[in-house]
Amino acid sequence: MEEPKKDNEQAFATHNVSCCAVWKTVPTRYLHVKGLFIGKVKVATYCMDGTGSKGDAKKYIVNSHLPTIKDVIGRFETEEQCKQACIRVGKLFMEQLQHCS
Repeated sequence: MEEPKKDNEQAFATHNVSCCAVWKTVPTRYLHVKGLFIGKVKVATYCMDGTGSKGDAKKYIVNSHLPTIKDVIGRFETEEQCKQACIRVGKLFMEQLQHCS
C-alpha cells in the first residue's frame, strides 16, 4: 500500500535513466571557457584564472552555478584536474536528482 502524498509533493518516475555529459566551449568575450553540459544544463565550467598571482601553479578555476552546489569549486594546476572536478560536480548533480528527501 502506498503512503499518501503530501499536498506539496508530486511523484515522477523515470527508471534506468542514463545521460551523456558533453564538453562545449562557452561563448564569452575575453576568456576561453570550457563547460560540462548534461543536456542543456551547464553543470560546471573551467578557465584560466586571471586573478591569481603570477607564480601561482594553480592557474585554472572551476565554477558551477547549480543550486545546492557552491559557486567556486576550486583552483587547479592542469586542465585535466579541472575536467575531473567538473565530472565530480556532474555526478553529484545526478545523485541529487535521484532521491527526494
